[in-house]
Amino acid sequence: MKNLFFLIFTIVVIQPSYCQINNIGDWIFNFNVGLEAHDKRLYDYSDKESLLEMQSEVFGTYYFEFNISKKIWNKKKLSSVLGLGIGYEKATFIRPFDHYHFMKDSFRILRIHDRYMKLKASLSLKIFYEIKNKWFATGELTSNFLLLRSIDNSILIDNDIYPYSENTFELDDINLHLGINYKIKNLLLGLEVRILNVQRIDKIIFNDIINDPRSDQTWELDNPISGRFSIGFMF
Repeated sequence: MKNLFFLIFTIVVIQPSYCQINNIGDWIFNFNVGLEAHDKRLYDYSDKESLLEMQSEVFGTYYFEFNISKKIWNKKKLSSVLGLGIGYEKATFIRPFDHYHFMKDSFRILRIHDRYMKLKASLSLKIFYEIKNKWFATGELTSNFLLLRSIDNSILIDNDIYPYSENTFELDDINLHLGINYKIKNLLLGLEVRILNVQRIDKIIFNDIINDPRSDQTWELDNPISGRFSIGFMF
């Protein structure tokens, strides 16, 4: 592991001196705003139909992320950057959850939420291909590590139980985005779509309460429609 970190550090620090100059800056500070379709999987939950009927909208998961990237390689029209980021995710689909997980109370009562917030740290590798002057096709592979989760219920006006929250550190998902970016001086404007998502099954919402049959499965390949808009500043 130490050798891996040393290799990454060496590439980041030394590589720019060997790179050819192209249209991507050595550093990129990025802000991403994303929108994702609801995950409406409720399996055989007894109140499934009523929950789905009252939530007919398609989208309802939101993302905000800050990312700082360093150019580590470029040749002709190709460049790659290595990035670190911090992001916030909020899912607004109303659904039951396992409140026992949080060890906060032991009341034998079904609890629901309409706000599931996650704070994540990310490690990403992004590749730029210059299609023509100022236009770039991009591909970004990202690993997201969960730092904090918080579950709330905004429907209840007065309550002293919510929110449920915990600090943690675990690999939450690995995803791949493809997109198109346009350069305006030192700015990069981009539209990107997620085409691959491998994620840890969240047992807080996927469990015996909704009769999820995947009791012995840890990871899943699931990719609801998800896209994002990005603004990058190069320096």
